[in-house]
Parts: sequence; C-alpha cells; structure tokens
Amino acid sequence: MDIKNQLEELGLGGKKADVYLAVLQLGKASVMQIAKKARIKRPTTYDVLEDLLAKNLVSQTFDGKKRYFVAEDPKNLKLMIQEQENKVDQVLPELESLFNLIPHKPKIRYYEGAEGVKQIYEEYLKSKEKITYYFGSVKDEIELLGKDYMQDWVERRIKKGIKVKAIRLKEREMPIKKFGHGQKFLRDLKFFPLEITEPFNNIVIFDNKVAITSSKKESYGVIIESAELATTLKYIWQVVWEVSKSK
Repeated sequence: MDIKNQLEELGLGGKKADVYLAVLQLGKASVMQIAKKARIKRPTTYDVLEDLLAKNLVSQTFDGKKRYFVAEDPKNLKLMIQEQENKVDQVLPELESLFNLIPHKPKIRYYEGAEGVKQIYEEYLKSKEKITYYFGSVKDEIELLGKDYMQDWVERRIKKGIKVKAIRLKEREMPIKKFGHGQKFLRDLKFFPLEITEPFNNIVIFDNKVAITSSKKESYGVIIESAELATTLKYIWQVVWEVSKSK
C-alpha cells in the first residue's frame, strides 16, 4: 500500500492526500505551486488547503500580500485522529441509548483465513465480563494461527485480566507452557471426556457472543451475537464441564 492510500485510510480522502503530500514536498509554497505539484485545479486546491488548515496539518504565512502554505509536523495526524476519537466518545453514549431501543436480532459475522480468525481472537480481548468459556483443541489453534501469535495473545489476555474456563481435547494437546492451568495463566482447565483425534472446531462463549473457529484445513471463523444462544451454550458447557476430566 502506497503512502497516498495510507493517508486516505486515515481520513485524507479525495484530493486531500495529494495536496498534503505536495505541501510536505514543497515546504513553503503558494497555492499555484501546490496546485501544479498536486496536479489539481487551483480552486479545488484552495478548498482542500482550508480543510487542512482546520485540521492543523498545514499553516499559512504571508510575504507582503502573497500567501504561502507550510506543512506542520506530520505527528499532527495523530492529534487529528485523537480529536476524532474524542468526538466519537462524546456522542457514543447517546448513540448507544438509541441503539438499545431497537429490538435486537442475532447478528452473524463470517471470517475467512487465519487473518480473519485473528480478528475473532482480538475480539475475545474486549470481553466485558472478563471471562470466556472454551471448548477446543490447542493443536488446531496453533496450526491455524501460529505459535508466536497464540503465545503473545495469551500474554495480552492475562494482562487484561480475562479468565478462561477451558475444556480441551487431551489427544490434541501441545506442550506449551503458556497454555497451562492455574491462577498464573487465569485458566481453569479440564479435558473432554471422549477421545477425539480429528480436527475440531473451537467454540468460545463470551458476553452475549458465540465464536466458532475451524482447523487450518477449513480455515474460517464465525461470531454469532445472540444472548439466547450464548446462555444455552453456557449451560451445555457446564454440563460437559461436570463430566470432564482434570487430567
């Protein structure tokens, strides 16, 4: 991805990225010089520069009656994004109150490939209840997402104080220290009462969501947002937990 596309993703869409890059490269420049460098019509360049001024990405100076524009420190991009986040934080409570007035229907999101499944794992780390209920296979997780990612993910989960109550397949275990049992790892662990050697879907229940992820062979993931389904599977998980083995 080139720098223009990256700037567009940061909110400098349309001609803004072209004009901003032109000012950065020119240093101190007139509107005519910037328009020529950006290959944009002069009236459009004026409009874009006014917007960049408001975002504190460029500043203006005068030499007599002549007006020039100068790029500000690119770190101001961070300040621009932080300001947008602050505005979102201010309006979010009102938006959520409106959202909660609407009768909820289950939502289903589908993800493909290892990178898609990683998005699901990142969502686990946002658990409001700080606890997840897990059925699954360590071997299938490692094969799909990689040992380094999973070890780093476990460390981040522990730092966030999110506990896991896990029922795993003993036949598909891997000797990795961070997947151990106890308070150090914020993990209660038992093993599934039946012998299963085939690839196995991992199921995680957290908050009002149920996530299902596959083995490397099928490489997909699904999140279902449904309070009723999450409650149902928590009860099923509890039944399986009672008959599962500690070793």
